[in-house]
Amino acid sequence: MLKCISCRKLGAGDAEVLPLEKAVSDGFNAVEWALNDKDLHNEHRQQHNLDRLAAHGVKVAALTSCQYDIFDLASGQKNAITHFEEMIKFSAEHNHRAMVIIPAHVNEPVGQPLRDCYEDIFNRLYDYLEQLKVQAEKESVMLTLENPGSGLAVSPLELRELVDNLQSAWAGICLNCEYTVGLGQPKHWLTMLGDRVRALRIGSQDEDELLETYKYITEGLVIHDRVW
Repeated sequence: MLKCISCRKLGAGDAEVLPLEKAVSDGFNAVEWALNDKDLHNEHRQQHNLDRLAAHGVKVAALTSCQYDIFDLASGQKNAITHFEEMIKFSAEHNHRAMVIIPAHVNEPVGQPLRDCYEDIFNRLYDYLEQLKVQAEKESVMLTLENPGSGLAVSPLELRELVDNLQSAWAGICLNCEYTVGLGQPKHWLTMLGDRVRALRIGSQDEDELLETYKYITEGLVIHDRVW
């Protein structure tokens, strides 16, 4: 199993700020790379970072956004939709087929109430996930949705139904254990969601027990949220 370090808390999209030597010495061999529009359109910067990661033997296992989140997508922002479409294309073109993770909270903080009708927002999210799913299937890139900590799709049952309705082997869930607080234990979410969980985001405090559960349910990506 890949041991993946998130760079979302280590300085956005530039691999220069990721202490790769320390990550490798701690046993990490993969990275979740957070990108913005500037990163996606700067081929020189892309290649520089990819070369640096490769030089340390670190695989790009996942791509995520440091600019848009699930709420931007659900609000129908065209820029957000284009952003994730380009991210899927980026993953396919560089031939690493990295998972694309739609993050839960970038612009919409945890605890922020929805400003529009819940049903309208939920249906719009589903419609745009359908659109992204088609491209993900075409490019053979796994598309995952991170569970929010508030506001939308905070129930594992609702999240399960959302992914099941997409009816695609290329659509899944990135389970952020921090955001399950208040709605059951992460291990219970894992049991309910099963192999829909394609990535597990954990902190050091719950690592051992969750990994023991996760390995019996699905074989996916484990992303460690940590800083040095």
